Amino acid sequence: GLHEADLLRVVDDGEPAHFREVTAHEVIALADPVPLADRRAQALVAKAGDALHDQRVSVQVAGFEPAERPVLWWPAAPAERSPDADRGVVLLNASHTAVKRLLDAPPEADVTAPLQALYVTALLLGRVEPTDAHVALLRTAVADLIEARPG
Repeated sequence: GLHEADLLRVVDDGEPAHFREVTAHEVIALADPVPLADRRAQALVAKAGDALHDQRVSVQVAGFEPAERPVLWWPAAPAERSPDADRGVVLLNASHTAVKRLLDAPPEADVTAPLQALYVTALLLGRVEPTDAHVALLRTAVADLIEARPG
């Protein structure tokens, strides 16, 4: 491309360099934030496991930038994909206001609907084509959120 020669000059500092092709999943793994290890995060991950059990995903909570982004989707590496394996990781952003509220929710609070909505949001932000089941899950989550509003 236009800047390849400039990039190679920067990389070529006189030392022999070795380049290898990397997959998109390897690049994503480099940016993987460190999960929170406190009891609130563990409790939210457990609730998310229940709320998203049928989706075959794992859930983590970590703080990352931008704080305005509530969730990320990390797809499973192609080698890890099997019919029984998780499809990927839903990474909840502990820096986001909505996720902070979920972390601070009382233990008895039902947070199924917000977690389901955040899951579909993660897929959409990750440019995953939503299936009819995803759309139905989002529709149900939004209806549950509306019905749960006081007043």
